[in-house]
Amino acid sequence: MKSKRILSALLAIALLVSLTIISRPGQKASAEVAGDVTAGSADGMNFVEIPAQGYTAKILLANDKLDSSQPVGEIISAGKAQGELSAAVVGTYFDAYTGTNETYGRLYQDGQMLNTKWYEANLVQFTDGTWRIVRVDYSAPSGKLHDLFPIDTIQMAVACGPHILENGINVVDTAYNDSFKNDSKMKGSAQRTVVGIKADGSLLLGEMNATFNQIAALLLARGCTDAIAMDGGASSYLWANGTTIQEAGRKLNNVIGFYYTGVPNLPESLKGFRDIPGNAWYVSDIAFAVENKLFSGLSATSFGPGMPMTRAMLVTVLNSYAGRPAPTLPNPFADVPNGVWYTNPVRWAYENNIVTGTAVGQFSPDMNITREQLTLILYKYKGSPAVSGAALKFADAGSVSFWAEDAVKWCYENGIVSGKSGNIFDPQGNATRAEVAAMLHRFVLLP
Repeated sequence: MKSKRILSALLAIALLVSLTIISRPGQKASAEVAGDVTAGSADGMNFVEIPAQGYTAKILLANDKLDSSQPVGEIISAGKAQGELSAAVVGTYFDAYTGTNETYGRLYQDGQMLNTKWYEANLVQFTDGTWRIVRVDYSAPSGKLHDLFPIDTIQMAVACGPHILENGINVVDTAYNDSFKNDSKMKGSAQRTVVGIKADGSLLLGEMNATFNQIAALLLARGCTDAIAMDGGASSYLWANGTTIQEAGRKLNNVIGFYYTGVPNLPESLKGFRDIPGNAWYVSDIAFAVENKLFSGLSATSFGPGMPMTRAMLVTVLNSYAGRPAPTLPNPFADVPNGVWYTNPVRWAYENNIVTGTAVGQFSPDMNITREQLTLILYKYKGSPAVSGAALKFADAGSVSFWAEDAVKWCYENGIVSGKSGNIFDPQGNATRAEVAAMLHRFVLLP
């Protein structure tokens, strides 16, 4: 059976294909890789973005000044938390209400209340891994966080202030922030550390010298819907990926550390990848591709499910799936050099009428494969079987190129492709690595 051949036939190119894929983005001004902590800067704000899944937080006791000689990561050895510390943000030291030094940031951890000092806005992680910023009216009879939520559902909570964003609205100047608003030090520009939550549940830890209203505008522009200030002035501290981004200028009583704990519901073969949500539609397809050596990840921690695949890569995978037969005809494409890793696979595919090129004498090996091109290549690999005369039912069926119509029909009729939301096929859209994995999974299992 062909699918059994994948284990041996494709092993030889797995590393080669993975090395030719676009490199994983580094630390830039946005988090392109969904599952990795990413640090960057934009518009005067240093920030760290933390994915919605795979991370948990612990409140760490920082009894001494945190500097390059004593990075936050060393606190792990004290048994305060387990896992790989990926990012940290300041907790607090100075009580802005009373003007005294107090440990007021630590509220809950692991289902236990740590103290009873309250502020209106609380950053809360629940035991299901989700994050919320919850405002509590502590002057009310039931003015405690555990009056709103059972204490055993709260993984970690810290209260500082002021509240910056609530449901996508700037709330800096609202009545419940009066205690901060009327403080000249809190009203003006200062070095501040903030935490924002985005609509997808991911977190943004930010640090900059600005007013709270200026910070609110930047957080909204970066997609945050809710945000809270952790502290300001000398206490501002931000750390990620082994690097101190903003060093604290004084002792800190609390630091919130974020630890990678793994994405739930992933099969064993994918547990190293941080950019695959456990509930994603493509989990089983990528697992099949990885386990059967169809293709591998971009790195040990990133698969790149949303990234494209090139025409040369796809043809190489199919050539190996076929048992790596050697071509016999000369190379017909001027843009396919002799002696490179995809030369023979492209020649073989041309000889067997699987590909014809993008123009006379041109194969375009580095061009991203489109969804309709992918269906055509798979269709031709199967020998261009007959298709029904039924019209395509996609809303954008009229956008399918005439040369791909039968291929799209055949792939749809055989369950290899399905539409996207809104009943579209998106024929000229790039086929992502997740989509390629899904289509190959269904393709190789055909009788």
